[in-house]
Formats: sequence, C-alpha cells, structure tokens
Amino acid sequence: MGRWVENEKNRVKSRHMVEQSMDWLDDVEIGDSDGRPLRCWRSRDYSAMLFRDQASGLLRLAITRVQIDKYTLEYRDGISWDALQQIKNETMGPDVWAVECYPPQHLVQNVANMRHLWILEEPPAFGWKIPTGEPETTDDADITEGEPYRPAASTQQVFYYEGES
Repeated sequence: MGRWVENEKNRVKSRHMVEQSMDWLDDVEIGDSDGRPLRCWRSRDYSAMLFRDQASGLLRLAITRVQIDKYTLEYRDGISWDALQQIKNETMGPDVWAVECYPPQHLVQNVANMRHLWILEEPPAFGWKIPTGEPETTDDADITEGEPYRPAASTQQVFYYEGES
C-alpha cells in the first residue's frame, strides 16, 4: 500500500471539479458567518472550498489535494500552476481574475498544504491583458488605440532590466 490515502466516502472519479453537497456541515443555513465554506467542489485529485473573507468581503478559494500522507496526516503537497488555473476556471469561471498572495513573513499562516486564490471583483491594474503571441485588435475596448503590441517579457529580458541602474 502507498504512502497516500484519501477519504473513500467522498471519492470522485472525474478529473474535473464536481460540486459537492454541504450536508457535512453542522448547520448549512449559517453559510459563511463562522468562516464556513459557501460552496465545495472535488475532483479525483483536488478539493476546493469557497469562503468569504469577513474583513474585505472578497471571495477566497482554498485548494488542497485530496490525498493525505498516512505518516504525517498532512495533505499531499504540490499543486501546479496549470492545476490551479483549471480549478479556478471550473469553479469560478474562465473569465474571472484571481490572485495568490505572499504576505510579509510575520503574517504567514502556513497550517496545511493548502493554496488560496483570492477572487477579484474587477480586473487588476497589473497582469497581461493581451494573450501572449497574439497581435492587437482594434475591436477590443481594453486595448489603447495606437499603442504598439508588446509581447510578455522573457526571463532573459527581466534579468537584463534588473541589472541596469
């Protein structure tokens, strides 16, 4: 038997996120008042729960692997960017902006192998607004007319700019 185990009761065979019932909560009617999830999803590899942050009102998607290390009793580590993007698309929608934050060290809350995506209500001021490698089109309202197309910077370009004073 392997090192990783999972709860067979709620097992999902799909590679895609499937919304789960909330009947495992003590009182579903309370919703997010105690930091309880608003919605839950699961695939054969991942679990996601949607919360509302009480301080900011923003939605937060908490994502874990479903496998647990039988020796440490912690969620299995290692969720790729591609997996996070797919989970965000399948739970919140492909047109939604989400960010992952890395706070100052004294505010870090590392209690589990869990990733958190903060769902933004509006597109941020930063980020790519044109798909990489595609030329500008004049019918897209988000693109300033007359500005030249600039592809995303490569690692080599970033290193070069950081080296200049």
